[in-house]
Amino acid sequence: MNFVQFWRVAGKVISGSSGSNEIYGVSMSKQVLVPLDAVLLGFVERAAERESRTVASQIRYFIVEAMKDAGSPTAGSEPWPRPLAVVSRDNLSEIKARVKDMEAERDKLATAEHENRHSLMRHDEVRLRYLRDTIKSLQSHIGAIERLTEGNNRG
Repeated sequence: MNFVQFWRVAGKVISGSSGSNEIYGVSMSKQVLVPLDAVLLGFVERAAERESRTVASQIRYFIVEAMKDAGSPTAGSEPWPRPLAVVSRDNLSEIKARVKDMEAERDKLATAEHENRHSLMRHDEVRLRYLRDTIKSLQSHIGAIERLTEGNNRG
């Protein structure tokens, strides 16, 4: 059985590995041990990697989403989803690469949705919707920057 430890320090949830008693010299006000079997831990680690989060942040995200689903008005204090990246001439290739990665993930989830007869797990449904919306918005921004760049090159 693996354990993930969480501490609340100055209003933020942080984590450490099993057996750790301190984090960078910060005293802990609250510690929570969450026993996770290998399957659960693997699931959380894969979701965290896909979302570019730590395991602790992913568990917090799952809890905040459950609070929202339960109708809690105080669920999560930080904005989610994160604001869209600003698309500019300077970062156009970087944003295009990010969109390409997101499209690959979207296509993989859409294929799984189709193969499973339209039944994805809740977090995958949310992720697929987020990817579709974000890709659409970013592609619109990319198109606008490309049109502006073409106009400036002609004139």
